[in-house]
Parts: sequence; structure tokens; C-alpha cells
Amino acid sequence: NSSVRAAPQRERPRETASPDPPQPDSSMSDGPDPVVGAKKPGFFSRIGNGVLKVVDYGLDILVGVEDADDLETVDDGQGAGNTATHEDAGERQALWSQLRGMIGADVMSLFSVPVFFMEPITMLQKMGEIMQYMRLLDLAADEEDPDLRLAYVCALAISTYSSNERVKKPFNPVLGETWECHLPGADGGGDALYVAEQVCHHPPIGAGHAESAKWSYDITSMIKTKFMGNWVDIWPLGRTRIRLNRTGDVYNLCPPRTRVNNIFLGRTWIDTFGDMLVSNMNTGASALLKFKACNMFGTGRWEVSGDVCGADGEVKYHIKGHWNDKVTIVKAGAS
Repeated sequence: NSSVRAAPQRERPRETASPDPPQPDSSMSDGPDPVVGAKKPGFFSRIGNGVLKVVDYGLDILVGVEDADDLETVDDGQGAGNTATHEDAGERQALWSQLRGMIGADVMSLFSVPVFFMEPITMLQKMGEIMQYMRLLDLAADEEDPDLRLAYVCALAISTYSSNERVKKPFNPVLGETWECHLPGADGGGDALYVAEQVCHHPPIGAGHAESAKWSYDITSMIKTKFMGNWVDIWPLGRTRIRLNRTGDVYNLCPPRTRVNNIFLGRTWIDTFGDMLVSNMNTGASALLKFKACNMFGTGRWEVSGDVCGADGEVKYHIKGHWNDKVTIVKAGAS
């Protein structure tokens, strides 16, 4: 008889709970002793690093948002809503990622400005915008009082900043590009011709010349910049000379600093502040004009004031007003 013997069944291993993995001892470290081997950052260093991280994080998230209304929900006409953001937000964010490592540097020739920062004119045309107030030079050329002539030249120098409320940047001309403008005379003044040329590409330098039967005007436009995160400071390094043909007076202008605020965060606006010196290179008479900086509460914006001093050093005229509106010239001692 054949018999079949069943194979013995193997005993299954009993399931036991795995022990918890050993926890690292927080008191042990492969590195140096945190008290003895490493130097802890100072209090002000920790504060500074924390502020930088907060600002950097905030700019990454909020870049390009100008108003709370930019984030409101707008009906697309089909019953569905979509979030409307500023059309330039993405481009501003891309620009910030390019410039975040250039804080404190002169960025004039280091990068290409995105087109959303530009206005459809060139820097040569921007340089010539002061000629819209050339009647002030006609008045100065016909004036007999030498100190009042200087005051009229000061008014012309202030007037050029009235176009600074346009915050867009003009395009850089190509090397050798020219721009010409014929300026018809007004109120008995003679016609004038303005010609400008781009004479250097890096750094960008433009030269302009205007003349009439009564005066001539020369400018060399060159600037230095300093990028400071959400704003850029601009220092004019060029030269401006004005000559009155009848008297032979030659005036030299040294302009103040300009700041472009809220490049990435907030509504972009421009402020001009500091001292402008206008001097008569023949007689030694001069005028010191003070452009007031706008404070955090918005007061002082556009304000400018100064004194016109004769060759003897005495104050002859006072100038006061707003560079985006008008200025008043008052004789010293007059009520």
C-alpha cells in the first residue's frame, strides 16, 4: 500500500513591533562646539539679515502691484471671474531678478531696460524739451539789469524739470544718430534751431546745440546712476552753457540729483532734490537754487527756492515756486 505523507508545515514567524529608531543625541555634533568653535552673529547683523530676507521675500511676491484695485476680481463677460493684475508685473519681476545683485552699482550700461519702462522718444529729443521755454532766453537777452538776466536764466534751468513727471525712460539713440528741431519765435522773439547728436554709446553721451539771433545754448548730456533696490539715484555729469550774444554773458549750469522711486513696488514717480548752481562766468554773479526733497508724508514735493547774488555777493533777487508749475522772481527788499 502506498501512502502519502503530508509535508510538515513551517511555523510562521511571529509579527513583532519594530523598535523605534534611535534618536540622535542633540548634545552630540560632528561640528565644532557652537559656543567655543563658532562665532555667533551679532545682534545688528541678525537684524540686518532678517530685514533683507523680509524685503526680498516681499518683492518676490508683491512686485509690480501698484494698487489694491490691481488685485480685484473682474468679470470676463461669461459669468466667470479672473484676477486682474498689473500688465507689467511679470516684466517688473523679471527685471528685479536681473538687478537684485547690483544694489549700489552704476547700472547705466550694465543691463537692457525692458520696453515697458520706455516712452516713444529718444534721449536726444528729451534733451531738447527745455527749448519749449526759450522765450525766457529772449527776455534775458533783451534785459538791461544783469542780475535779472541771471534770474531769467535760472527760470529756464528750473523749467526743464517740468517734464520729469513723465516717468518713462527715453530710448538710447544709436551712435551717430541726430535729431533736429526748428523752433519758431514767439512774442517778437527770433526763430531758433536745435540740433542734437549721440556722440558716445557706452556710456551714453549726447550733445546738443541751439541758437538764435539773440543767444546760443549748448548741452552735453551724461549721467551717473546708483541702483538702491526700489529706486535709482541719477547724477548729471554733463555740462550746460548759455551765451547771450548782445552782452556776451556766459552762464554755466550745475544741476541737482534726481531719484526715480518705486521701480518695482508701488507707483513710479520722480523727485528732484539738492542744489543747482547757476553762475555768470564773466562777472562772477551766481544763483544757488535749492530743490526740496519730498518727505514720507508727501510735503515739500516740487518746491524750489533760491537767491540771485550779484558780482558783489549781495542778494539781488529771490526765486520761489514749484518746478512742475511756476516760479516767481521778486526783487530783494521788495514787499
